[in-house]
Parts: sequence; structure tokens; C-alpha cells
Amino acid sequence: MPERRQRLAAEIQDVVAACLGTLSDPRLGFVSVVRTEVSRDLAVADVYVSVLGDEEAWASSAKALRSATSLIRRKVAERVQLRKAPEVRWKMDPSLVNSQRIDRLLSEIHRREQP
Repeated sequence: MPERRQRLAAEIQDVVAACLGTLSDPRLGFVSVVRTEVSRDLAVADVYVSVLGDEEAWASSAKALRSATSLIRRKVAERVQLRKAPEVRWKMDPSLVNSQRIDRLLSEIHRREQP
């Protein structure tokens, strides 16, 4: 990714993370912004988030994120210098879920090997 897009992605990620910290939606669980990717034409920002918990926690948090999208886009427009604020799209980053699953499997294996 070219340097300008990387810089914009980092700025957008910072703004989104700050906004998520101020939301008071009870549906929003423990959400972390993992990374952000900006399209070549700068029209779309894919924000990859990780949610602590199960699929129900993800579904609840996804609803909260969708309802906060316009607010977050406005905040991005205020703080990032672009002609037009990019569309914010939420993407699930499965790395936290995968690491929890691996930890659980390793624990089960370890328990089975104990005499």
C-alpha cells in the first residue's frame, strides 16, 4: 500500500478507536480496532475489528457498530483531511477468536496428557 494510503489508514484507525471509546451503546462489547485499509480511490475504509466473546457478543457489537457508522464517518471527516469522507465498512478480524480457540484446544490436549 502506498505511503499516503497507509498514513490515511492509520489516521482513520486512530479516529475510529477514539470514537469507539466514547460510545455508550450497551450492545457494544469489548471491541478493538485491529487494522484499517483504505481503497485506492480513498472512497472506502475497511475497519477490521475484533470482539472479545462469543458469536452473540459479535452480533450485538456489529449492530452497535452499524448504528454508529454515520457518527464515526462524520468524526473521520472532521479530523482527516480529504475532500470526501470515506465510507466506513466494518469487517470481523478473526485472529482473536482463532487464538482463543487454539488456546482452548491446547489446554484440552494438555489435560488429556496429564496422568
